[in-house]
This record gives sequence, C-alpha cells and structure tokens, in this order.
Amino acid sequence: ARRLGPSILFFEDLDLFAGNRDWFGRTEALGELLSQMDGLEKNDGLIVVATTNDLEAIEPALKDRPSRFDAVLNIPLPEASARRQILEKHLDRFTGAEKIMDDGVAATEGFSGAQVREFAILIVQAAIYRNAVDAQGHATLEREDLEEATETLTGKKHKRIGFQATH
Repeated sequence: ARRLGPSILFFEDLDLFAGNRDWFGRTEALGELLSQMDGLEKNDGLIVVATTNDLEAIEPALKDRPSRFDAVLNIPLPEASARRQILEKHLDRFTGAEKIMDDGVAATEGFSGAQVREFAILIVQAAIYRNAVDAQGHATLEREDLEEATETLTGKKHKRIGFQATH
C-alpha cells in the first residue's frame, strides 16, 4: 500500500485478527499490524479504515494509542424509518409487502441494517418454501412468512444452512 500510495486500507471485522491480547492466544497478525501502523516507515498517503461490531474486543494498543486510529465513529442501529426503507427496498416488488411492512418494522427493533436485510430475504424465502409464487416467479408475502423469518432470526427455530433439503 505504501509503494502504490496514495492508498486506503480497509479492514472489515478488525476484532477477528486484532483482538485484545489478554483474551485471544494468537497475536501474529496483531503484531504485524501494530508494527506496520507505527513502524519505522512513513505512512504518508496511507489511510487505514477498520470496522468492528465489538470495539471492546479490539487490542487497546491499537484502538487507544494516538496516531493508529485517529477517529472512532459509532454508527447506531437504524431507527424505525431506516428499517422501513431497508425492508421496502428488498420487499416492495413482492405482492403483499405493504400488508406486512408495519409488523416487519416492529419485528426488527434492535436489528442492524444487515440483519434487517437478512430478515427481508428470509421473509421471501418463507413465501417460496410455502410455494406462494405466481406464474412470473414472484412470491406473495403473508404474515406467516414474517413470523417464520422472525423465528429463524431470533433463534427460536433452527436456521437452515447450506444446500440441505428444507421441506
């Protein structure tokens, strides 16, 4: 990145490889990251951006020391209007979406944007599994599809993974 600069390095889920040394055993990647961010070479023209869902799990030497990460932005969970927009984006083309929208917004309270998107996908999958598909291949969404998606995401129902037969 230094050689090709200016560059932006983006680390997604930083906690997976830069976790607190007191909590995790393997620290090779963390050591190299600390060394490169604060080493002998200049980092001019290099911007490092990272994401995490668990800021507390990040090694303090990385997150708390000045000049490693200069700013921390907290992105809160989406409010009802934002959750509605996400659901509308993924469900509007399906018949019945408007009938379940208010319940879908309520059911996703406390969900991240990615979880709301997954919820929408699970609603459509539930309708497909019910065989509620028209001649053009569009699913018709019902309240029971929303309930099925809720059970799956909240862990009340075992989530199907991979290419297993589902019904």
